[in-house]
Amino acid sequence: TLGQIIRLLDGPLAPISCVSQTAYQKCRDCPHAATTACPIQRIMLDVRNAIASVLDHYTLEDFVFPRQEGGAVPDIKTQPAPGTTRKKK
Repeated sequence: TLGQIIRLLDGPLAPISCVSQTAYQKCRDCPHAATTACPIQRIMLDVRNAIASVLDHYTLEDFVFPRQEGGAVPDIKTQPAPGTTRKKK
């Protein structure tokens, strides 16, 4: 997938290291680093999961043979990270 290629070339997809699946590191200056109560971490985990969901949906074949349904990117449903909730809009 495109996600696998990016991980291989650029490293983890996570925007911050405390939510990385492959290069996890505790935050040095975070007062919540020893707990799972960090509000930023919960949000960034959703961001990481959304990025992975989109990039892991596409393959090199999608670039060689682009989708012809009007050129729009297909709607990709993402799931909230385990243990998190999403606010209703």
